[in-house]
Amino acid sequence: MRRVGPLSFPPSRPGSVRRYFPSTERTAPAPAAAKAISLSPAMAAFIPLDGSGRTLELSTASLAWYRIAWLVYACMRYRATRFAEAPLWIVDETDAGDQWLKGDHVLAGVLEQPNPDMEMADLLEVTSLYLDATGACLWVANRDRAGRIASAYPYSANDFQVTSAGGRIFGRYRVNTSTGSRVFEGDSLADVTHFREVDPSDPWGAVSPLDAAAARLGIDRALTESIRAGIRNAVVPGLHVGFPTALAPDQRAEYRATMEAGSAGATRMGKPLVTEGGAVATQFRVGFAGLEGGELHKETEAAVCACFQVPPAIIGAYVGLANSSDRHNMESAREMVYENAIAPRWARVQKTLTRAWLRPAEPTKPRRFIRFDTSGIKALQKDVVEAADVVSKAGRAMRVNDARLLIGMEPLPDARGEAMLGAALSPTAAPPPEVAPPPTKAARGPAEAKSEDMRWALFDADTSAQEYGWQAAASAEMARQRAHVLALAGEVLRTAAKEDMVRPVDAESVAELIRRVEAEAPFSEGWRRALLPLIEASGKRAAERAAGDIGIAFDLLQPGLVAYVEAHAAELAKELSATTVDTVRRELSAGLEAGEGIPALAKRLESSSAFAPSRAELIARTETTRVTNGAAHDSLHTYASDLGVSVSKTWLSAKDARVRDAHRAPLDGETKPVGVVFSNGLQFPGEPNCRCTLTYALVEDGA
Repeated sequence: MRRVGPLSFPPSRPGSVRRYFPSTERTAPAPAAAKAISLSPAMAAFIPLDGSGRTLELSTASLAWYRIAWLVYACMRYRATRFAEAPLWIVDETDAGDQWLKGDHVLAGVLEQPNPDMEMADLLEVTSLYLDATGACLWVANRDRAGRIASAYPYSANDFQVTSAGGRIFGRYRVNTSTGSRVFEGDSLADVTHFREVDPSDPWGAVSPLDAAAARLGIDRALTESIRAGIRNAVVPGLHVGFPTALAPDQRAEYRATMEAGSAGATRMGKPLVTEGGAVATQFRVGFAGLEGGELHKETEAAVCACFQVPPAIIGAYVGLANSSDRHNMESAREMVYENAIAPRWARVQKTLTRAWLRPAEPTKPRRFIRFDTSGIKALQKDVVEAADVVSKAGRAMRVNDARLLIGMEPLPDARGEAMLGAALSPTAAPPPEVAPPPTKAARGPAEAKSEDMRWALFDADTSAQEYGWQAAASAEMARQRAHVLALAGEVLRTAAKEDMVRPVDAESVAELIRRVEAEAPFSEGWRRALLPLIEASGKRAAERAAGDIGIAFDLLQPGLVAYVEAHAAELAKELSATTVDTVRRELSAGLEAGEGIPALAKRLESSSAFAPSRAELIARTETTRVTNGAAHDSLHTYASDLGVSVSKTWLSAKDARVRDAHRAPLDGETKPVGVVFSNGLQFPGEPNCRCTLTYALVEDGA
């Protein structure tokens, strides 16, 4: 179980039951023989605890607290998952549009993994849970010797107190960390980043959605704490023990002491609870059984879901399912979560982080921001296939600007935007008199395409959005391969050099190292394992768009797509592996010729172009284009061959100043049947740095 701060939230689905071995550290005291109460000393059961770890007293009338806790927990988990879905990165705001920053940055490491125990997605998820449960979350930063932020840890509102100091309302923070209390004020305030749900009645306070829901339902403070305790203890089924008659004060005290010693807490689950004296133990059940009751049931769902801004249908609540049974309503409900709950929280967090982390690091760059990259979240993107299908069908009766708006692009400011789309989509149309500025391809997020060709704009936006994932996967695999090569070099060369590390390496040991690299380095399998998921994902997106272009079901293209993915994964892995081995061989030969010793040769290998960031970037830029074009082409070729239909393909370039001469007219606009090579000898665009793509059409009989 991952435990961060005072709250604990399991990675499993809401309502899952986890059991633990009972603790042997504490032994329940033996009850007095004269009392009509008998509890086994080795019992183990979950009893709700308050914030101080004491057992909560729950009346029989309050048993519904657990069902409410389950509903609250489900809303919190859903919001946290959606909130952590978008990664944080750095973007430059330019006159031409937002440009996601490439390469290293002083905050790159902490934005990827803010501390040794968490990736940024984990930190964001915990932050969302803390905000929902307690109304506030504090990130405490630790700095390296250069004064840069090196790590950050989250704390809930239960873990810190804020007061005025130094002329500021939020001028002093006392944080209860695992190593003791720490105070931040004055210059050290730069190390705390405060996120909160504002309480209008208290300038230092915060109101969580849980508090708002409890107030709406008229739940008193004690029961609200019971609900909060249930969530803190991972919403594990609890137990209520009742007696038919009231207990005397000393009996009740003894009973509570026995329960707390032997049963209270999640760590004592696992063994049954044995009761006597007419006691009845009732375990809380997951679900809404205790809330069923017509309007009461509906009111509870409505109040909780409204405060968390999560439509009831998404978490399986009765009212929501009754009103959102079809796919369209469910998709609309999911979009509402982003629009009403997640996007505003993204906006607040990225603004706060920009001010707290980025501005002090780069005060001379006011147009640089920390932002969430939402390009990979399907619910926030236009459906490319659906939009392409609408544009294709409306086609020649639609204005260019109408089509641009449909696919989420800014309208053109001049007369070109008022022209009919037919000319823009025609493969034989001449280029416009004024070539639009070339589109900028960003490593993260879709680029703002400036070409007036809608089909190319869709292609460019899609491939640009995929580049970051490809580049990250390639970089990780190259880092693994570099470590393997350096380990082999250390093993072979150190044995040959014995004690003299600076002595020039000899030809025999270098030859042995090259042989070991060729024979032992698992480059090909490593590349295949790293890139196969990306090939599958990119290929599926491309095949879906191709199916939409010609108006057929995607299922018809799956046989060809599966064959392409398997073949290209093997081919690409072999190609990249050969390049790596050839580059390492050249580096070793050059080091031998230069008379380098082991340290110099190791440095040469470490900085080799085989493992350079520029190679990962080239792989990402080339393969997103090659896979997108190849998967669509080969899928359609298999479809056409199997069903005996004719499908044509047309070469489409960006039509800007960056297009290589060989890809301009007459190649640009050239049409061939799928499976037949173009005049340049290629089946589809896929050369390094190529930005061309293909359009497709079904060929009618006799055409």
